[in-house]
Amino acid sequence: MKHLILHILEKVKYLGITIQNNLNGPTHQLYYLNIKPLHSLGFLCRDLKNNSVKVKEHAYKAIVKPKLEYASTIEGEPPPPP
Repeated sequence: MKHLILHILEKVKYLGITIQNNLNGPTHQLYYLNIKPLHSLGFLCRDLKNNSVKVKEHAYKAIVKPKLEYASTIEGEPPPPP
């Protein structure tokens, strides 16, 4: 640990969020966290329209729901019901 040089960065991306050195995060980052699950949901609706409800439910719980839960922990709101 001797002579370790630390570089000061203006911003760094961590866990999908850009953190700025003045701790003011841009609001578009939260928009991105919310729009990503919607894109995944649209993808599932297009590709699974002819499948059973059970398959759609499993796909939703595996792909969309974790993204919604991740976004809700970042924003501090509870996740939507299944």
